[in-house]
Amino acid sequence: MDSGAPCTIVLAGRLSESEARNLAVYCSRLRLAGQLDLVIDLAGVTSCDREGLCELYALLAGSSGARVTVRGAHWAQFLDALQEPVVGEVHEVTHQARALIGRADTSLHGAVGSPTSRVVSFIASKIERGDLAPGSRIPTMHDFAAEHDVGLDTVLRAVAILKRQGVLVAGPGGRTFVAHRSALERRD
Repeated sequence: MDSGAPCTIVLAGRLSESEARNLAVYCSRLRLAGQLDLVIDLAGVTSCDREGLCELYALLAGSSGARVTVRGAHWAQFLDALQEPVVGEVHEVTHQARALIGRADTSLHGAVGSPTSRVVSFIASKIERGDLAPGSRIPTMHDFAAEHDVGLDTVLRAVAILKRQGVLVAGPGGRTFVAHRSALERRD
């Protein structure tokens, strides 16, 4: 495969979480075959659910190992929708974080819920306990994934959720920081 020219993947119709996951697998396979640059064209996408957006955002953040560019008329609208907080998710994260605070074991092993929700809860509990102070940089996604034995895509989805909720913010150089006044603090 010619790795010099970008490979363009044109999508159409509705982009759901499962379709976005399949796209991530396909992009990873292209990367393994030597294709380093990918362009995902959303021109034909008519709708995209929140989970599909998180998957697409994780792909853009490098979960496949390839350099991914997303384009299309609706991309800006989809990103705006991703930034809108979901009240139910904030309540769930707060509840799970408070439940984790009482545990002596702060690892992800033995925690309930999906891998992504466990990572969200773990990070939120570290923030609530003060282990991660406002303005502090969180560990790299790769380090976190390796330390807690979860996939990089799981960590990227969890971080995207926490960014969407205002708990984490993007900083210079692609680094991620705890927001100065997180969604968890505003709830108290």
